[in-house]
Amino acid sequence: MTNGKELIESARNWHKLSLIVAATALVLLFAPAKVDYRKALNEAYLIRDLKISDYERFVRGFIGTNSLLPSTYAAWGLWERDITSFLDSKLDFKVQDGEGMNPDWKIVPILSYDAPPTNGAIQDWQSWITSSKTVSYFHPDWGTARLSVSRDHASPPPVVRHFWLGPSGWRRFPGEYTFRAYLDLNPAEGDSAKYVGVPPKRIGWWTPLDDVESRDLWSPPRGRGLGENQFIVEGDLGSQLREACSKCNIRDWLKQSGLWSQLSLTGSTGEIVLPGIREHWSELREKPLQDAITLMEQKQKEIQDVSLLGLPVPGQLCVVAVPLAFLVINLFLLLDLRFLRRIQKGQDLGDAVASSPWMGLYTDGAARWTAVLSIAVAPTALALGLLVKYYPRVGTIALIIGVVSSLAAFVVQIQVVRTASTIRRKLPTA
Repeated sequence: MTNGKELIESARNWHKLSLIVAATALVLLFAPAKVDYRKALNEAYLIRDLKISDYERFVRGFIGTNSLLPSTYAAWGLWERDITSFLDSKLDFKVQDGEGMNPDWKIVPILSYDAPPTNGAIQDWQSWITSSKTVSYFHPDWGTARLSVSRDHASPPPVVRHFWLGPSGWRRFPGEYTFRAYLDLNPAEGDSAKYVGVPPKRIGWWTPLDDVESRDLWSPPRGRGLGENQFIVEGDLGSQLREACSKCNIRDWLKQSGLWSQLSLTGSTGEIVLPGIREHWSELREKPLQDAITLMEQKQKEIQDVSLLGLPVPGQLCVVAVPLAFLVINLFLLLDLRFLRRIQKGQDLGDAVASSPWMGLYTDGAARWTAVLSIAVAPTALALGLLVKYYPRVGTIALIIGVVSSLAAFVVQIQVVRTASTIRRKLPTA
């Protein structure tokens, strides 16, 4: 009789210890990071991933491309004739107008603005995104145009098919432009003036040549080379710096793109820029952006330490130790119950259960379901929940140990529930 009582007390103690571990797991599962950097990280990611090419595209939308072309017929607005007349005045041979809208053009304005502080501190980035400085652009001075490459041609006069203007590849002077005119003798398909409205975009032999260097154009077979009736005229020209639209600054671009609302917060005290980062301003403001991101990611991954039986235990250890603890505790609990079932064959355990009550052996339905939940269901759910929440923060080996321990513990817990049920059925009824 004494053996039965001691075994029941031991089983009860193992069950209590399992509940303490479950409480520890529950604290870990819902414990926040020591300091929450989620908002600050989201803001840091946004400014890190800003694409300056998107900003340039935004600014170019305020600059009329036609205003960057030669303007000899400005009163008429016939820009294709402006280009033809300009080339005709610069070349030794005649250039004629083609049929329809001819030529097409590709214009790349040269912009001047404060570049993002790539290697700067957080406070530099804040100043950059809030800057209201107006962007400037270089306006071509066509009076300074000079030819750098041309090709002699006999009659009949060629037709200008495409005109490209962009930053000079020579890079001799800031804001210097290079232009190219693509000419041929044969009318291009679709040049007839039979369309209505905006003509369809044409893709001709010149399209892939805009980005080809001059030496490659004129040195086949290394380069692309030109056909028998195809001509290219190149030149460069100076420029003058002009102020663009007042709504072309970084701040207005962010507002137009919808990003500003994610980087600012308007409250009763006014507008706060980078509100998440401002919460950690003293810690982050002088750090380079990437260093700040690395620091915040590291601290965000820290797991809250917990108290286990009055002793502080690192949360990192608990994530792996909790599933293993459930396995060990329930193994000992199963051993006690198996031995208790063995001695039950020769003893009446009624008095032992009465003197050492344990819910695992109670006969009413509420007790049985409470025992199942507290022994098998809740511990397994908590252990797996911990692994799901913290798996990026623990190593692969620790994760494998945790998963295997959780599954093995669940198998043992099921055996505990079944063994307790077998013992309970053989107890004398009141």
